[in-house]
Amino acid sequence: MTVNGSLLSSGAVSVAGSATLSGAGSVGNVAVGVGGIVAPGLSGAGTLTMTACTLGSNDGLIYTLGTDTGSNGLLTVTGASGLTLNTGLTLNVTSGGHLTSGTYALANVTGGTITDNSSNFSGWTVPVTSSYYPGTSFLFSKINGNKQLIVTVTAPAFNVAWSGTSGGNWDTAANWQYQSIPTNSGDSATFGNAIGSTTATITMNGSRTLSGLTFSPATGGSYLITGTDTLTLSSTSIASTASLSLNMYGGSHTIAVPIVLGNNLAIANNVSGSQLTISGPISDNSSGKNLTLGGTGTLILTGTNTYGGHTTSTIPPPSR
Repeated sequence: MTVNGSLLSSGAVSVAGSATLSGAGSVGNVAVGVGGIVAPGLSGAGTLTMTACTLGSNDGLIYTLGTDTGSNGLLTVTGASGLTLNTGLTLNVTSGGHLTSGTYALANVTGGTITDNSSNFSGWTVPVTSSYYPGTSFLFSKINGNKQLIVTVTAPAFNVAWSGTSGGNWDTAANWQYQSIPTNSGDSATFGNAIGSTTATITMNGSRTLSGLTFSPATGGSYLITGTDTLTLSSTSIASTASLSLNMYGGSHTIAVPIVLGNNLAIANNVSGSQLTISGPISDNSSGKNLTLGGTGTLILTGTNTYGGHTTSTIPPPSR
């Protein structure tokens, strides 16, 4: 059942086994049967308000955690009985895109308190980390006099592949593995075989900071990354004098967006006959970053480049 308005005048609401109560409206006391599910919000956002609620073994709370800490649904409990959470509760987190490291508020109890009978949420199950959020850790706690239940997400650096079978917008989660958009310093992106032997145009709508790129289309596809927004290649986890990598394993690809170097950049074009064209301007905010080409392939620079470091090729000259 989805609640968009108010059912306060209807008394208690029973959520029978396998049924789901969702929405962004108001209800009274909620009795959740074994296997029942409470899913605050509509399409991942909005507040579901109730007078009291008890969740226990084999019950579920479902949230969609989005790309920022204010984009998920919220459960608000207003009555003196508060919110009771028992051992065996499952927190299902569905993917709303690449998670931001930070704190997501899940429940706000304004009348009573949160009663946690699972020893600081140790009895909870979070069955999502291996699929949507590989390597992500979820830490639960109560703050503000036990009036809020929060989950702190420690998101790792993501190395995700383009999974769209054609081109599209960079900021469309469905185009990426795990529906996780690479966008943060430390993230890297791989463009592989999903497009087959076609040419895919990817529009970078929104500036991004990545620690690396890999092109590996073994099936003969080619990628064109275009747009007016900036691609910054940088990582705070390594020294600024160290080199980040742009790896090529076949194909002919073009990067037509402005590039800013926050670290030195080593381009490894590992396949003879493959070609990378960077037609966007390369700059480095006057920090003197270097660009190095290695491997057996070709690099073509056609932009108005202002990076101040050296441009070096480690490709040996042909034998005579």
